[in-house]
Amino acid sequence: MKLGIVGGGASGLFLASYLKRKYKNIDITIFDRNKSLGRKILASGNGKCNFSNYKAMPSDYNNEDFIKNLYSMVKKEDLINYFSSLGLMFYFDDEGRMYPLSNSSQTILNMFLLELKDTKIYCDYTVKEVFVKNNKYFIDNQEFDYIVLASGSNASIDQSKVASTYSYLSKLNLKMTTLRPSLVGYIVNDKDIKLLKGYRSKAYVTMFDNKNNKKFLEFGEVIFKEDGLSGIVIMNSSHYYESGDYLCLNLLRDISKEEFLYKTKKRYEENKDPYYYLGLVLHNTLISYLVKKNIITPEDVYNLLTNFRINIKSTYDFKEAQVCRGGIDLSELNNDFSLKKYNRIFALGELLDIDGVCGGYNLMFAFMSSLCASKKIGEIYENKNN
Repeated sequence: MKLGIVGGGASGLFLASYLKRKYKNIDITIFDRNKSLGRKILASGNGKCNFSNYKAMPSDYNNEDFIKNLYSMVKKEDLINYFSSLGLMFYFDDEGRMYPLSNSSQTILNMFLLELKDTKIYCDYTVKEVFVKNNKYFIDNQEFDYIVLASGSNASIDQSKVASTYSYLSKLNLKMTTLRPSLVGYIVNDKDIKLLKGYRSKAYVTMFDNKNNKKFLEFGEVIFKEDGLSGIVIMNSSHYYESGDYLCLNLLRDISKEEFLYKTKKRYEENKDPYYYLGLVLHNTLISYLVKKNIITPEDVYNLLTNFRINIKSTYDFKEAQVCRGGIDLSELNNDFSLKKYNRIFALGELLDIDGVCGGYNLMFAFMSSLCASKKIGEIYENKNN
C-alpha cells in the first residue's frame, strides 16, 4: 500500500508513526510546507506540549455531536494507552491537561519521528493539488493508493507570506465552512487601552451577546496590549465570539465593595490625588488609565473595575490565533474520517470544522481523529494482505 500524507503536524505524524509501528511494509510519504516537521507541536503549551486533556468533553468543542460519535469509536484511554506503550512518561495537572514528564515539546515530536524510519519526507514542499483521475489518486504528480489530508489550518500563519493552506483542495470540490481565527485575542474599541499595555491581572471575564445575554464566564489572567486584550481566559472566550459580543471584566476579583471603599475612602479624604489614595491598592498602570478616563472617586473606581466593559472591534488575525474556526464541512466525512466523495482520501485534525478551547483539546482531537483513521487504514491493509 502506498500512502501519501499532506501535512507533517500532529495528525499526520501520529498516523504515520502508528501505521509504521504496526505495518512495516506500508510505503508512506509525508509532504510538509515547513522546513521541518511538527512546528505546532513544538509551540504547544509554551514549549512544554500540553498534548491532551483527560477531562475533555464533547461540549468543549464547537461540533459536540461529532465529538460524541468520535468518542464512541475511540476512547481517550485508547490514546493514553498508545502513548504509554511507546514508553512516553507523562503527568496530569489538576485540570486534566497532560504533559510529557520532560516538560519539553521536543519529547513528543521525537516520539513520532523515531518511528518514521524508511519514511519518505518532503519538507519545505507546498502541495499544489490533490486530485482523482480515472479512479487513481494523486498528490501533484505522484500516485497513491490512499491519501491523508492533515495540513492543518491558517492559524499561526502569516498569510501575506505563504499560499493559502486550503488551495490544494480545489479539485476535490469539498464544502468548506467560513474560516475565522479562534483562541485569539481581541482588538478593542478604546483608544486609551494602550495606557494599560503590558498590564496583567487575574479577572473574572464574562461575555455577553448583543442582546445582553451571558454566554461565557471564566476566571483567569488578562493581558492588556497596545490595542486590545490577550491571555488564556480571553482566548477561551474567543471560541464563543460572534460579532456584536462584548466583555465585562471584574478586575477586583473577590474584594467586596465595603472592603474596597473602607480601604480607600479615608486616604481619599486626606488627599484626593489618585496616586496617593489608590497607590496602596492598585497598580500605577491602572491608576494612570483611571486618571485619563477621569474616574477618580472611590465609588466610581470600584464600579468601573468590577464591571469594566470592553467593546470588541474584532479578533486579531490568523497569525495571532492558536486555532482556526471552520474548515472542511463535517457533512463531507464518513465516521472513519474518509471522504464520502472519495473513500480513499481521509481528512484529519484542524483541517476540519472542529475546534476546542485552550488546554490540550485541539491536539487531542488531532490525535484522536488520526487514531480513528489509522485503525481504518490498518483494517484495509490487513484485508488486502490476508
